[in-house]
Amino acid sequence: MRPDHGYPRAFRITRRRDYQKVYDEGLRVPGRRLVLFARPRSPGEGARLGVTASRRVGGAVARNRAKRLIREAFRRHRAEFGDLDLVVNARAGAALASGHEIERELVSLVRRARAGLARREEGR
Repeated sequence: MRPDHGYPRAFRITRRRDYQKVYDEGLRVPGRRLVLFARPRSPGEGARLGVTASRRVGGAVARNRAKRLIREAFRRHRAEFGDLDLVVNARAGAALASGHEIERELVSLVRRARAGLARREEGR
């Protein structure tokens, strides 16, 4: 078994029903290379991440690179993301982007999602 290196199972969305909940109940925030879906969690639970990359992103090597860059960006900024379930769908340009570009876009999308979720809560 391989070590988790800062991305343990508790930080991941692994079940299909959890992905579906984020898609159905969450807020969609499109970006240039990524599409973020965010849904609030209970306070104190921390952020979790799910990543998808279709064949439109590229072959297996390109898809895996895109997912790896997204996971690393999440790992670096998880504490800033608060209590959210995040699902990130990689777009076609994601595999060609640098790690810094992916990181910057992910942080920006999460900020926009948090603002949108706050507005949604005010409207209730």
